[in-house]
Amino acid sequence: MDISFQPGQNGRMILSPESREVLLQQHSWAWHFAYHDMCRQMYRQSHPNAADRPVPQISEQGYQKFSQLISPEEVAVLEGLLSEYVEGPDTEADGSEAWYAVLPWNMARIHAVRQIIPTILNGPLGKALEAYFGSYFRLMSLSLVRGFPGETQGSFMWHRDFEPPQQTHLMIYLTDSSETTGGTSFLNLEETKIAAESGIHYQPDDIDRPDTIEKMEEKVGRKLHPYRPDLKAGDGILFGAPRILHQGNLPKEGWRDTLMMLFLPSPVPWDEFLAKDTKKFFVTRHPGASFIEPFSGQILPSRTHDVLEWAAMGEMFPPEYQG
Repeated sequence: MDISFQPGQNGRMILSPESREVLLQQHSWAWHFAYHDMCRQMYRQSHPNAADRPVPQISEQGYQKFSQLISPEEVAVLEGLLSEYVEGPDTEADGSEAWYAVLPWNMARIHAVRQIIPTILNGPLGKALEAYFGSYFRLMSLSLVRGFPGETQGSFMWHRDFEPPQQTHLMIYLTDSSETTGGTSFLNLEETKIAAESGIHYQPDDIDRPDTIEKMEEKVGRKLHPYRPDLKAGDGILFGAPRILHQGNLPKEGWRDTLMMLFLPSPVPWDEFLAKDTKKFFVTRHPGASFIEPFSGQILPSRTHDVLEWAAMGEMFPPEYQG
């Protein structure tokens, strides 16, 4: 795809009018593929030996565990922010009780979390993200969530996020994960592709989402091997949420606290990108990348529900991509 742009401030790219018209005729995920390709090209110019780096586990499996991304003291700071505000589950729009409560942001809370972000990203996790994307990365959004016992539905059934493959998630647990406190289970890229070949990929609603691995195995016709990492407070799990099947597990009692961060590729380091309008990255509801035009950050005029076959198979790029 012949795309031209001019560099903007803080990592933004200004598309030419002609390129914008070309992309407007494409699937919404084509914007993210084109943007990712530009990021990779720019990264290789300043990191000519990047291809020689070790392949991270997330590239091979679709997920990767990181121990002690934040210290016990930093965990206590984030837990304190939630406990200061949260008394119980939020209320849904229909008046029903939600399974979660999300921390609302003010400048003091943003400042407190902002001090912890470099600890998370300037280390092994940041190196894994750069190797995974083949480019710099940027924070797309961040939230602090307290989960409570609830029904198995939505994200707590086996699913993949209906977003472009570039959207990547990090969950840092602030409470230990266990059968009692809850956690998350994953299928790797290989078994996710096997499931996709049987029609299980971007299931649109709870009716089509298996709530147990046994139901999915019955449809796939073979044994599957879910991975549920043992995570202590301060540990994190990085995963390609649109690329691999996963299932959240709500706590059976008490609560589960997590820091959730979403990432996309970037033409500049994460801190340079974050410097522009920092507060907008702190959210109570994560936006989907399908709605975002990644070059300028504007909202896309429409979101298609068509499924690209290569993306449904869990691939990051279309098969003809040589970059």
